[in-house]
Amino acid sequence: MKKSAKRLLGVVFTLALMTILACGAFAAKPAVELTDVYFTVDAFDGVSPTVCFRNNSNKTIKYVTFTLIPLNAVGDRTSCTISGRSTVTAQVVGPIAPTRFDRTVANTVTSPASMGDFGPFQAQQQLATDYYFGAEERNGHRIFLDKDGNAYYADSYTPSSVLSVIDHSKTRGQLDSTTYLTDDELQNAIYNAAVEWDCLWYNSTIDEIAVTKADIIYMDGSKETVNQKALYSGHFRSDPTNQPYYVLTSKYAPVYDYQYYKEHNADLDALFGDNQWKYLEHFVNSGMKEGRQGSSAFNLVAYKANNPDLVAAFGEDNQKYYEHYISSGKSEGRKAS
Repeated sequence: MKKSAKRLLGVVFTLALMTILACGAFAAKPAVELTDVYFTVDAFDGVSPTVCFRNNSNKTIKYVTFTLIPLNAVGDRTSCTISGRSTVTAQVVGPIAPTRFDRTVANTVTSPASMGDFGPFQAQQQLATDYYFGAEERNGHRIFLDKDGNAYYADSYTPSSVLSVIDHSKTRGQLDSTTYLTDDELQNAIYNAAVEWDCLWYNSTIDEIAVTKADIIYMDGSKETVNQKALYSGHFRSDPTNQPYYVLTSKYAPVYDYQYYKEHNADLDALFGDNQWKYLEHFVNSGMKEGRQGSSAFNLVAYKANNPDLVAAFGEDNQKYYEHYISSGKSEGRKAS
């Protein structure tokens, strides 16, 4: 091979390696990542901020110092009406271990059958470590495990318009907003570190608090600074991926029934046992695409055979037939079985 060709290959290889390394660096999570920042105001306009965050590093943090700046309703920096200060550095004293979701259960609370059938929430498993999933000041949203070990929380910020589809006779209003978390959310978005500082400013016009950097000192003595962009890098005030469980069961009721899906899908029964959430999750994410029958009331083959106009519109996109039956096919009286 000629030297010029070898040089060209070398350049290509070097560029490819640089691209791979750059992508890896870009994808790396910041050592500290914010999940929520909120504040309370007392009767004297004293503003007490709380910072919720994750330790994404593989090391235990000894100290982390956040730089905080108060902002007014139009996003301009404001200051304390008493001290005159604006920027404040607020320190958290560790040790703060890396954030990892630990499923160790501390206590299990089981609802008596006399109260009704609460399905997967008949037993609530309380974790030994308090974890939260925060979005838009959802600071009190503690994570629990259902009877089968699936992680969920009560999303009290779910719009009432979304919850309106629920049959409240089954939930009695107690479980309407229970929402399951995905594996990605459990690995990357939950947090268990939240620290409040009392009355850092006195100013009634404060509308938001910006965190501009975090200075970290690890237990091994090493140091690191995370800038503002990285602190807010993707899981700040995250909204959940899933809709509340009972919103989903109500939405898919025309085409899905837990007992039917379980009894008519032996391969899933072997995988999921009596895990109600896993069956519903499978049906929503995969079952419809695969054309699986989830209810005696809806058979995909029959729906296609009886509705050639839909076949012309949807072709082999199986999920669209289920969605059509839910949204209009059932009310139109179309044959589905």
